[in-house]
Formats: sequence, C-alpha cells, structure tokens
Amino acid sequence: MSMEDLQSVCKYLEEKGLQTGLSSAESMYVKKTGDASLEIRVISNRFNLRRWDYVPGPGEDDFCFDIDSLDEITLIVWNYFFAQPIKIADWDIALHRYPYWSLQEMQYRLANLVHVTQDQFQAIHEERYKRYERTSIEYLTRLDIAETTQFMCCGKHMITGEKLMIRRDMQEAYAVRLE
Repeated sequence: MSMEDLQSVCKYLEEKGLQTGLSSAESMYVKKTGDASLEIRVISNRFNLRRWDYVPGPGEDDFCFDIDSLDEITLIVWNYFFAQPIKIADWDIALHRYPYWSLQEMQYRLANLVHVTQDQFQAIHEERYKRYERTSIEYLTRLDIAETTQFMCCGKHMITGEKLMIRRDMQEAYAVRLE
C-alpha cells in the first residue's frame, strides 16, 4: 500500500462527488457535505476504516474496523455515502450505515426478533449495562464495551412502525413497539 494507492482512491471518490484529502502518507479522510466524515488509514498492509464523532465514544454511529483490500474499502465507502436503505420482510433498514454488519447476520436477526414494548426494551438495555459493570474494564476498550451494551436503531417496520433495535455486536435484536 502506498500513497499513490490512497491518491487513486481519493481521485475516484472525488469523481463520485465526495470530498477527500490526504491527512498523511498513511491516512486520508472522505466526507460528503452535510454527512459524516470517514478516515481511512493504512496499517501493516491493511486498511482501517473509522468514523468517530463522539469523544470519548463510541457513539451509536461510530465504528472502527479493519479491511484487507483497497477495492473492498472503496466499495464500503461508496456504499456508506450513496446506498439506500434496504427492505427485508417489511423492514426498512439502513444497513449501509453499519458497514461492519453483514446481510446474512441481519436476515438471521430479523428471523429471530423479540417483540417488546418500550419499557421492556429499556429494562433489557439497563441490564446490559449492569452486566458490563460486573466485568473488569481493565482489559476492555470503549469499543469492546459498546459491543455488548449499545443498541442501534437501524430501521423501522414499514407497516407497524416498530423500531428495529440491534445490539452493536448483532447478538440481540428487538422490534420495539411504539406506545
């Protein structure tokens, strides 16, 4: 991976209407007016894609993960900014905004949804934080903690209006009824 590789990605993404720039020989930013800013870093012949708007974070929309190929990261960035929410079984889901999730995992979670009220979901959410408090934070990063305690509202049911709440690590999913 070289600076020329990053420059070629910058040029391609600029042609698609995104703003890009090299932050250093190993990193670049990509953004769209009125939208998020992403950072791409080259680390040991791999790419790291990061969105980190909240300090100390992570916020619901923040992420950080590694990708193996330049083509794959370019596709992920393009999808992040230009793809549309997808429809699966009457759910309208912004899957493109969670590039670390897979379609297969999402389909599995939707097939195994737990339907709850807002109060029930709040109790579940609080229980996840209590579990975290019982573990040693000495060995966990903020992102590790968020994996098991943070839920994302990533979609809604097109008929009932229920919110789709999925835990960051995709191990739990709830259809939350609006009351």
